[in-house]
Amino acid sequence: MGLFNKGTGKEKLMEKQSKLGEQIRELQAKEMRIKNAMGHVETELEIDDSAGNRKRLDKLQGGLEKCQKDLEGANLEAQQVASELAQISAEQRTQEIASASQEYQESYFRNRKRLLMENELDKLKNRLWGKTNSVQPEALKRVVGLKYNEDLNPEHSSLFEAKQEAERKATEQADKEFNELMDKIKNFLEL
Repeated sequence: MGLFNKGTGKEKLMEKQSKLGEQIRELQAKEMRIKNAMGHVETELEIDDSAGNRKRLDKLQGGLEKCQKDLEGANLEAQQVASELAQISAEQRTQEIASASQEYQESYFRNRKRLLMENELDKLKNRLWGKTNSVQPEALKRVVGLKYNEDLNPEHSSLFEAKQEAERKATEQADKEFNELMDKIKNFLEL
């Protein structure tokens, strides 16, 4: 359930690193105190070369060696913790890069599709302009013998009605096909 967990692995390692840093500082201070005490005892030995002073010096030397061994162990452990933290940070960085890369790829993908669509629409617009520049009911005009620049008039009412019906059907069909195409385009562009 996680009720008793104390943070993530990284947080635990950071806490351990902090405690080790404190321990190392304490051991370094202890080492200095022992060395100072040894200096005093060595001075006393110069004055009084007694067994008691030698025993004190040997005891301090043993304490110094133990302190240095503990300090070396704490430093090694601190290095291991720092290495583990660096590995976790590198893994997190790799995950962040992968996530950002995926986000960028998706954005770039949508933009690329948009650019492709814009370019193709520009091409189509130019091609369509040439095909549909002038819309005239030429076939209907030919039926009644009108020339290109002549318009239908009221005496051609059946042709005028046929023209309007053709425009209505063409409008319905074009609107339907255009809406279907736009749905596909929107789907393609993820809009």
